[in-house]
This record gives sequence, C-alpha cells and structure tokens, in this order.
Amino acid sequence: MTSPSHAQRAQGDAGPRILALEAFSLVQLGQPEAAREVIATTPVDCFFCAVTRAMILSRQGDTAGAEQAFRAADRLYPGQITTLLYWGRERLRRGDAQGALQIFRRAEKLAPRFADPAVWSGEALLALGDDKTAEQAFRKAEPLAPRWGRLHLKWGEALAKLGKAAEAKAQFSQAAALDLTSAERAELQAVTQKRAQ
Repeated sequence: MTSPSHAQRAQGDAGPRILALEAFSLVQLGQPEAAREVIATTPVDCFFCAVTRAMILSRQGDTAGAEQAFRAADRLYPGQITTLLYWGRERLRRGDAQGALQIFRRAEKLAPRFADPAVWSGEALLALGDDKTAEQAFRKAEPLAPRWGRLHLKWGEALAKLGKAAEAKAQFSQAAALDLTSAERAELQAVTQKRAQ
C-alpha cells in the first residue's frame, strides 16, 4: 500500500489553516512543488494561505509572481506585519537587500514594539554594508527581545565589522547561550572561528 500524496491528503477534512501550515512546512523543507499541491486546495481569501502561496512562488524562482502574490496578500489583509516580514525575508533571501529594507521599515512603522522588523532591518543593512546603522537597529531591538539568539548573533556580526571586538565577543557569547537554529549555530561557529584566525 502506498502512502497518499500531499494533494490526496489535502482533499480530506483538514481546514485551510492546517493545509497552509502543511504547505508552509513543505516550503521550509525545500519542497515547493509538494507545497504548491497542498496550497492549491485552499481558498484565496485565507490569510496564511495567501502568504504561503507567495513564498512558494518565491522558492520556485518566480520573483514577479511572488511579488504579485505578496502584494495581493497585503491588500487582502492590510497592516499584517506577518505578511511584511515574510515578504522582506524572501526579498533578502533572493539578494534584494534594498527592497527587503523597504518592506522591513514599513513593518517597523506598523509595529514599533515588535523586535522582528528591527532585527530584519538590521540584517538587510548588514547585507547593504551599512554596519553602523545595522548595529543601531540591533541595539534598538534588544530591549524588545533580549533572549533572541539570532538578534545577538547578528548584532555581534555588526560589531565585529565595526572593529568592536570585545563587544562583538560579548554578543556572540550571549547568542551561544540562547536558542539558535542549527543553521544559526553553524553561522556562529563559522564567525567565531574566522575571528580566531
């Protein structure tokens, strides 16, 4: 007996939110085609479904389609910073740091007490080579999410690029003591090994 495909499972009793979460997970696992099968069964007015559709298009290399889908999701539910954060992160992942920064800055205005937009703005600024402004963005975000490992990792990177070795080391130590993804741990290890050379 073979296991059902993602599309066959999608035809069951799962609601749109569950299907969107499955598709989102498949995107994160690097399976955009399977994600597309699942998300195709969801309604167009489902918020998380709309964002996931945009991410799938982005991961499939359809930049124009992804941008159009993110704009549609933003029009469907205006002011949702979740849309803006995923939109900006996809732009940053594709190498469009300036475009990502525009989206993250918009999210910062909508949610000034939320750390994510400031941290991701900092990452876009690092990618643009504006290390000083990036460091300021991380410093601004720290009181909002003092135990976010990624924040301290990226803050340390900005400080290291500014030649502030002692402060960078302190941020890297703090990041190491907090929750990091395996990719972030690998990045931390690479950065600290590079600094040791």
